[in-house]
Amino acid sequence: NNSNNNNRLDGNNEKDQNKKRKRKPNRWGWTKKLKNKKNKDSTNGGAEDGGSDGGDGDGDGDEGTQKTNQDNKKKNIRKNLTWTDNPKEVNVGSFACKEMQDLFNVYVDIPVPTNESATATSEDKVNEAKENEETIENENENVADEVKLPKRKVALFIAFLGTKYMGMQMNKDQRTIQAEIELALYKAKMIGPTNFGYPNKYSWSSSARTDKGVHSCAQVCSAKILLPTDDLEKVRDLINEHLPDDIVILDVKRAARSFVAKTSRDKVRYQYMLPSFMLQDHESMQELLLGTAQSKNDNKRLKDWNEVTEEEIQTLREKFQQYRVPEDKLQKLEETLNRFAGTHKFHNYTSRKDAQDDSSRRYILSFKVLDKKIDKHGIEWISTVVVGQSFLLHQIRKMTSMTIDVTRGAVPQSYDTMEESFSDKYMSINVAPAQGLFLEMSFFDNYNKRARGKGEDLDWSSNPESAGTLRWKNFKEEKVMQHIMEEEHNQNNFMKYLFMQE
Repeated sequence: NNSNNNNRLDGNNEKDQNKKRKRKPNRWGWTKKLKNKKNKDSTNGGAEDGGSDGGDGDGDGDEGTQKTNQDNKKKNIRKNLTWTDNPKEVNVGSFACKEMQDLFNVYVDIPVPTNESATATSEDKVNEAKENEETIENENENVADEVKLPKRKVALFIAFLGTKYMGMQMNKDQRTIQAEIELALYKAKMIGPTNFGYPNKYSWSSSARTDKGVHSCAQVCSAKILLPTDDLEKVRDLINEHLPDDIVILDVKRAARSFVAKTSRDKVRYQYMLPSFMLQDHESMQELLLGTAQSKNDNKRLKDWNEVTEEEIQTLREKFQQYRVPEDKLQKLEETLNRFAGTHKFHNYTSRKDAQDDSSRRYILSFKVLDKKIDKHGIEWISTVVVGQSFLLHQIRKMTSMTIDVTRGAVPQSYDTMEESFSDKYMSINVAPAQGLFLEMSFFDNYNKRARGKGEDLDWSSNPESAGTLRWKNFKEEKVMQHIMEEEHNQNNFMKYLFMQE
């Protein structure tokens, strides 16, 4: 009996192992069981599909699937359809979309492929069928002309001022950085008309998604583009010719086919510039603001910001120009920033996340204070720099707001507010102005180790004399930092924030 049981158990184990083998995915991502099904159950993978969202589109497909794709292409030609007919609509945030062109008064010359067979009569279709055999050769030649240039995976090192844009990613009825870069690539003939408006077709991916109004000195994007020359400096110049003045390609580097900017980045460094008058003691700030912009109906309440006159703003500005942060306040700022280092639950520092959401846990490598700077208007500025693997929506701006409130004593002193913000308890935290934040540097250390010999190192920080690094430094110091300080003088964003808080 025991031997029979053992045999039966062994047989069951063998069956279980066979079942596991059937479930085990092969190199193309489906099981052996699914491979035996009809073609309709197979996945249409392969290089021709452009890859998944953010992918490179270079993956190998099943031989049967590739043959099916080729057969479909031939059928499309015989039906007088171009290979570029795509059931998916153009991205509504792209300038390839007619509504976007009309909304922002942008003219784009896009060849429109005709599809007369969709409206032709049955007699016309019969005539077309006879003529199609003759046109197949010509259409093949046209397609060959379109893809004559080599299509290569590159990394674009991008800098921009985000004031006029609604963030990085394409969005309906909004002017975005991605839409402007795609338009420039199209005008420079580095993406064809059949790919214009379809970012997945040229494997677009960005390493960071910046919010509305946020600037960047080191956004990195990956794309497969047509290279008119092997001289990447000329490629960079060609793209910049078609970009607005507040967006610039700092560097172009050849990358490995597997490179995806979104998933290949190891860490990122952001900088936040705040005027030092934001750190004045809570009581002193209230007294100062009440003495300048007191409400007429209530002498203990401030005016609404839209009621503050230009004369009152100028009076406040002159007082803020005289303020210099004392050393003990600066030390308090450093101590508060250091408490963010390490792994914490940051559900209170973003939106639509709770303490049980694992994605709210983030690792901060460091959060430090840099040197002070005085602008040409006499306002003292303090730069803070934070390094992390990744950040949540509004996380840095909320961390900065919490730091300001703790440093100036605007939070209850009876308990540890910061420690409680990391607990499971919900806490409402203000969002600091977007105008002080910019992406300073992106890092790809692990990719550089893996991709030796397959592409150039994506490193713009270790060699200060490289052309890309020099352009990065110049843009940061002469464009972004100067823009932030001048923008505050003209728009008073931080002053308005203080009014809202007080």
